[in-house]
This record gives sequence, structure tokens and C-alpha cells, in this order.
Amino acid sequence: MPDGKKMQEIHTLKQQLAELERKVAASQTENQAVTAERDLLRMLINVLPDDVFIKDCHGRFVLNNKAHLELMGVESQEQVLGKHDRDFFPAHLASQYHDDEQKILATKKAMIDYEEQVVDRISGKIRWHATSKVPLFDSSGATVGLAGICRDITERKQYQDALCNAKAELEFRVEERTKELQSANSKLQDQIALLYEKARIDDELNAARSIQQKLTPSFRPKIPRVNLKGVYYPAYEVGGDYLDYFQNDEGNWVIAIADVCGKGIPAALLMTMLRATFRVEARSRASARELLCSVNSSVYSTIDSRLFITALCCIVSRDGTTMTYARAGHPPLLQLHAKGGPPERLNLKGQALGLSSDTALFRSTLEETVVPLHTGDRFFMHTDGLIDLASPENVSFGNDSIHSFLASQPPGDADLLITQFMDKVRSFAQGVPFYDDLTMCALNVM
Repeated sequence: MPDGKKMQEIHTLKQQLAELERKVAASQTENQAVTAERDLLRMLINVLPDDVFIKDCHGRFVLNNKAHLELMGVESQEQVLGKHDRDFFPAHLASQYHDDEQKILATKKAMIDYEEQVVDRISGKIRWHATSKVPLFDSSGATVGLAGICRDITERKQYQDALCNAKAELEFRVEERTKELQSANSKLQDQIALLYEKARIDDELNAARSIQQKLTPSFRPKIPRVNLKGVYYPAYEVGGDYLDYFQNDEGNWVIAIADVCGKGIPAALLMTMLRATFRVEARSRASARELLCSVNSSVYSTIDSRLFITALCCIVSRDGTTMTYARAGHPPLLQLHAKGGPPERLNLKGQALGLSSDTALFRSTLEETVVPLHTGDRFFMHTDGLIDLASPENVSFGNDSIHSFLASQPPGDADLLITQFMDKVRSFAQGVPFYDDLTMCALNVM
């Protein structure tokens, strides 16, 4: 072959080789660009907070981003490649995912932004996702798998549930309130009538209170050698405590204090009856025991079998030198001697009035004593409303407080003692209402 022709062929080969090298270099550059783009895309997918995954037509995982791997409780892509939802999620959820995806592959239509439940394998908590799944196609248009992206909407779902619950609660309350208003409107006329009736009853109670106050003596009795003062405070408009002192036909002075079981109007009516009985039966009495026996015989037949009355009675002789004393189930008479010392409880036996129809039995259980009245001696009687008086801390005043207060008071006027005692009571109660009638009486021997 001529040299010129060989040279031409060599030149052509060199050109072809250069073209081939250029194509190889271009291919490498293109592969590097594709690799870079793939790595960039993978990096972007991994940093997304949403869960991203790709599956083949058999539901096997091909690609998962970091968020989706964390949801399934694994650390690397290799741990999920070729596996199914049933390998990571409860059977009922995996079955639902499979059914949805088969529908997408069959219809070649995407499902966009629908809500589904997932279970976080690390915490075990149920969460809600807004999920979109789309089919993937090859260059010929055949379906080769699907891609999915899921966004956690648990917080939004909780807000929606809370809003629905609040709406339901509001509707319920509106309905209930409507019923209440309807009921209130229907009862309005009845309430007005009740108010008129209450006003009438209040007027009658005020009148009854005024009458009861007048039945309790407010004067200072002129008992020889004796200074006496008593007070009565009903817990309600009217009450069931009884305080009385009067001179009988024999010139003796009868002092009686009693407490009717119960409160309010029934107790007040019984107290009024008791007052009349005491005044009738005491006309010629010098013995406190005999007077209580007579009163018991009279009241037993008139009071309800469920009721009873405690009573304390003292009858001071006309010259003020002695007094007889008896009690029927009542807190005992307290005596402070002129020589000083703590109060002495004159704790005689005796059952309450109205408990027994057996006159002999009542008499046999009732004790009496004759108490000489020495100058400087003091006596104090009260109902159990003083013992049971409550403080704001619901602590009872009690017998110890009564005794210590009396022991701390120097001899003096009975009126002053009662005034100071009531100051003590009000300071202890601090505005707490009396829940029982309160009655007390002081007797000083001059």
C-alpha cells in the first residue's frame, strides 16, 4: 500500500480514537452528574421531616428516607430492603396499607392526602399521617411500583378531635341551658308565689320571735341576797330553749332553764307549753324535785314520743338563804365558792322530761339537794348550745372553756359576768352562726 494511503488510514484511526475518548469522557462526566444528582436527591429526601418511601409492585420496600426508617424502628436501609409493611406494623394496619396500594396499582390513579393511622415502633404510640401515594411507570408506561410520602398530622388531629368534643360539649350545654331556661320560665310564677308566701311566713316568724322574747323575763328579779341575770339567743327566728324566773304563791323564787329537743317552730311551741306548765305547777312548790316530777307528768301526755326535754330547776327560799336544786338530764349547775377555786359540778342524777310515763320510775331516778347560799358564792347554768358552740375551725367551745372562763372571773355583778361571757362567746365563734339555741344564767349571792 502506498505510504500516503497508510498515513490517511492512521489519521482516520486517530480521529476515531479521539472521538471515542471524547465520548468516554462525556459519559463519565454525565455519570458523575447523575451520581451527584442522585446523592443530592437522596440527601434532600433524608432531611425531609416527612416519611418518604418507594415500593415495588409486590409491596416490597425499595427506598426509605431517614424519617420513615425511624418510624419503623430501624437504623439502615439494608434492614428494610425487600420487606413488607407486615414486618413492621400491626397486621390490621399492614392489611389496610396493602389494600390501598393494590387499588392504586390496579387503577394507576394516585391517592392524595388521605388520613391513615400508623404505629411508632419505638414509643408504641398511635399517630395520624396525611398520606399521598402515586404509581410509578417505566419508559413503556408499565407500572413498576409506587412512591409514598406521609406527613405527621397527629397534633392537628388532636386539635380537630378537641374541637369536635368542644363543639359537642357546647351543643350539649346549650341544650341543657335551654331546658333550664324553659324550666325556670315555667317555674317563675310559682317562685313569685313562694316569695309572697315566704314574706308572709317571715312576718309571722318575726311576730313569734317578738312574742317569745317577751315570754323570757328581761327584768332583774328582786330576790333577797341574790343577784341574777339570764340571756337567751335562739339559733333561728324562734327556738326551743326555755329560761324563766318568777316568784310563786309561797313567796319562793323559781329559776328554770330547759332545752327542748329540736329547733325552730315545733320546739318553740313546745317551749311555750313548757313555760305555762312550769308556772302552773310551781305555784306552791318549795322543792325543785317535786316541781320537775309534776311537770314531767303534765308534759309526757302532750309531746311526741320521739321528743324529750332536759331541764334544770332551782327554787330559792323567800329569804334567799337556801335553794333546792334538781336536774332532769340537763347540764349540771356550776358552783363557784366564795373561797375560790375551780367551778364545782353539782352533778345530780335525773332523766329528761317526757321519756317515761312511769311517774314512780321518774321520781326514783331524780335527785335533789338543798344548797346553802353563802355570801360570795356564785352559780352558773346553761343549755348545751354553749358547749356545742363552734369556731371557724369547727372546734367546740366545750365544758373546759366554760369552767376556765368562770374560774378566771372575780366576784362581781351577774349582769357583768354574762356580758363578758357573751363577749368571749362571740370572740370564739368569729361570726360563725349559732347552730343551736344558746341560753345561760348567772346567780351571785350577796
